[in-house]
Amino acid sequence: MQAQLFAKDLANASGVPINLVMEDLANISDDVQAYLGNNPEQLVRATVEARRLGMSLDQTAKIADSLLDFESSIEKEMEAQVLTGKTLNYDRARQLALQGDTVGAAKDLVAQMGGAAEFNKMNVVQQRALASSVGMSVGEMKKALGTKEKEKDLEEERAEKLAQAQMDQAKGIKIVATF
Repeated sequence: MQAQLFAKDLANASGVPINLVMEDLANISDDVQAYLGNNPEQLVRATVEARRLGMSLDQTAKIADSLLDFESSIEKEMEAQVLTGKTLNYDRARQLALQGDTVGAAKDLVAQMGGAAEFNKMNVVQQRALASSVGMSVGEMKKALGTKEKEKDLEEERAEKLAQAQMDQAKGIKIVATF
């Protein structure tokens, strides 16, 4: 019960639909448990973070598995660099995956991909190579990059609202101080 309340509160605070979080938690695979263990709080945090990236925990575990197939991962990373002209370095993501931080690994990779607009400008071969280099399909990559941009917009909106609330609060304090 306490884990459910924690999940609800964390999901609401992060702007993630609670139904997606609960669905992921109800369907935790053996692969995910191998990386994250059975700690309910850790599973909830990882689930919410994965959903903020536009992924499920299973997708982050799939990415981690792909990264930990070192020979193939390095080969695909090099191929993606040649085809896209991007400078990629998946070493940190591999390290995070090795430590069991599948969400951190996915987050590191998504940060290196650029934005959705940049990805959409690539030709089909480049998109496939880049997505494949991190163990994703082109559709999964587009979704993750689109979510990343939405998250950036939401963060800017939250910052503006916070600044406005602070200004309103300061005005209220100033009015009270004049009486």
